[in-house]
Amino acid sequence: MPRPFLYQIIVYSLASAILIPAFLGITIPMVFSHQVHKALHLLGVILFLGHNTVSLFWGGQANRSKDPALIRFSIKTFTWADLYFTAGGLFLILANGVLLAAPLGGLYEQPWILSTLIVLGLSSVPLLVSCHRKSASGSWPAVSTMTKLYSRELSIVRCSI
Repeated sequence: MPRPFLYQIIVYSLASAILIPAFLGITIPMVFSHQVHKALHLLGVILFLGHNTVSLFWGGQANRSKDPALIRFSIKTFTWADLYFTAGGLFLILANGVLLAAPLGGLYEQPWILSTLIVLGLSSVPLLVSCHRKSASGSWPAVSTMTKLYSRELSIVRCSI
């Protein structure tokens, strides 16, 4: 089994181990202090959104060059970076977000948390599974990035209320 695929399975398994009990209403105790979980959650957001922002820029530059070797290299690099930065950031966001939701009453007491998880999940699965296969058409990365930005805006709007 290829290493990136194995890494992806491990990340999704760990995320599922935290999300499934949370969706069932089971409270998972925090391992670290509230501040540490908040910092880890923000680190995940930085990794997740930062990688996607940089990928859009460098991908545009590679496409602008019209050099097939550079475009192939950039797609290969983006695939590797998606597996490590996006998947790692996604795990930190989900795991710590669910743990931080418990003092607020869990996922179902705060509707913005549940809607953000759904939108984030819908945008991340296609990105991690097959986004780069479709990158030649340019349709999936744009849709996935816009959905992630919408998910981030839901969180920001809730925090500013």
